[in-house]
Amino acid sequence: MRITYGLHKEYYVNYKNYNNNGLSKLGKLNHRWRGGVTSDKSGYILVKSINHPYADKNGYVRRSHLIMEKIIGRFILPKEIVHHKNGITNDDRPTNLSLFLSQSHHISHHWKEIGFTKTGLCR
Repeated sequence: MRITYGLHKEYYVNYKNYNNNGLSKLGKLNHRWRGGVTSDKSGYILVKSINHPYADKNGYVRRSHLIMEKIIGRFILPKEIVHHKNGITNDDRPTNLSLFLSQSHHISHHWKEIGFTKTGLCR
């Protein structure tokens, strides 16, 4: 199909990438669909979960959050932090995950790991 914009510019639309409404195919109908699993720039695995109350604008939730929610039997609150014990962000085994009540508790955990206290470095 040829679409003309202005006097001399012509653009061609490939029908394979569009459905009957002229919109691109979403979800399982899209040729780039990978089963609803992807990763973010930090290496966390994201899972498509549109009905999750804390899903991002694209409907994805970190897999580590879903696993921790299954363990504790409730949704994780936005202020709670899921920590990977070995530091590998895509290692979502239940034995590798722990839950902190807030970011400050999570940071204090890391300070204790390196031996840092409120008065200074203790080694």
